Parts: sequence; C-alpha cells; structure tokens
Amino acid sequence: MRNLPDLLMRDAALAAATNGIVIVDATQPDLPIVYVNQGFERLAGYRADEVLGRNCRFLQGADTDPLAIVEMRTAVAEGRGAKVVLRNYRKDGSPFWNEVVLSPVTDGERIVNYIGVQLDVTERRQAEEQVRFLAYHDPLTGLANRARVEERLADAIRDAGRVGHQVALLYLHLDHFKDINDRFGHGAGDELLRQVTERLTGIVRPRDLLARQGGDEFLIALCDVPADAAAVAAEVAERVTETLRPAFLIAGEALELSASVGVSAYPDDAA
Repeated sequence: MRNLPDLLMRDAALAAATNGIVIVDATQPDLPIVYVNQGFERLAGYRADEVLGRNCRFLQGADTDPLAIVEMRTAVAEGRGAKVVLRNYRKDGSPFWNEVVLSPVTDGERIVNYIGVQLDVTERRQAEEQVRFLAYHDPLTGLANRARVEERLADAIRDAGRVGHQVALLYLHLDHFKDINDRFGHGAGDELLRQVTERLTGIVRPRDLLARQGGDEFLIALCDVPADAAAVAAEVAERVTETLRPAFLIAGEALELSASVGVSAYPDDAA
C-alpha cells in the first residue's frame, strides 16, 4: 500500500495536469466518474460536483462518431486500453474534437478503474480537414479542382457505360479576364471569379460537377445524361451565356463579362 506522501503527490500531479483527466469506477456497471481534474473542468466546462457519479456519455451528442463509442465500449469489455478521437460537447453546447486515451487500472487481480486522458484537438482536426479539402478543391472559389475532376469524370464515364447513358463537358473561358485583372487588380479579379462561381452554381444540377480548372477557366461536367448529351450541353451553354450576361459589380463599377464555351460529349467524342 502506498504511503500518504505518495498519494498526495499523485493527487497533486493529476490536479496540475493540463490535459483533462477522468477516472471511472470499473467495478460498477455504469462506470461512474469518481474523479476529474481541473484540466477536465476547463475542457468541458463542468465542475467536478456536476459530473461525479455520472457516466461519461453526457459529453456525447448526435454527431458523436458511433464507431468511436463502440471502440471504447469494446475496449472496456475486453479489459484493454484504447485511443479514439470523437466529437464531444461542452456544458454550453459547443462542440470540440476530443482525443481520449483510455487505460485500465488494476489492483493486481482485476480492473478497478479506467483513466481517461482527454485533449482538445479541435484545431488539429480542422487543419487536417482543411488539407483534405484543398486536395480536391480550389481555395478561392471552393469549387472542385483538377484532381477532383479527374476522379469524378472517371466515375461518371464508368457509370454511364454501365447503364448506356452519356456524359458531356463544357469548357468555359472568361473573355478578357486578364484585362480586368490589369485594370482593377487581382483582388477585384478574385471577387469576379467568386461572383461567377455563385452564378454558375445556380444553373448546374446537384449530380453534375462545376469546377475551376485554374486562372479564368471553368468546367461543367453533366453526368448521367440519358441521351443526346451534346444537345443537352448546348442548352446548358446557352444558360451559361444568359447567367453571365447581367453586369457584375466589381470595385464599384458595373462590368460586363462573356465566356467562350466549348462542348464535348462521351461517348460520341471519345478518342
């Protein structure tokens, strides 16, 4: 048995830890909380007296990953540790990504407690999600980029071939865009690209793909067209012309813009 100074030192170390620490009673069926440190109080917004005796599930919500919950429950059932990242909720209802390292504690014969060390990894998770987003999207407009287009077209062509449908592509080049950049600056040019994106988004179907190829070039992929994809693409090209016809308000001036549109269809134009 540990002496009193050792126990006091342990308690002081747990209390001083910056990470959230939760200890539950593994001898009770609902794993009630028997200890939380100040790090947990700061992390979750609950005082210790508000959580003692409760199961940790009060931190969960509708968006909490059920697979992460299953992993923790399985680890407890098997008497082993686990490490998961899941969305939890503070007392005020705000969500955060919680990295939980779960470790069993024994008395030499059986597991008597589980210690959960918790760390707010929201910023790290958001950075990871941003990296994944930028891998397939244009950072300026939020549209799909070339990498996403290649993947989506491969899927669309495969699906079309399986059911006898067609795919059409519209290549859009904004006329005289460089002149606008030169006259008003790149900031104005970026704003114009965002406004063009907003207008084009309104004319594509949910199952189609609108992408920015780079610079002043856009692409619209019409997926799963039952027949005569070239004619359908020609109709969409007309809508593109019409939607770009009204002047754009850029840098306090009304600017007129047109686009050159090229059309190709699969399988008719396939090499």
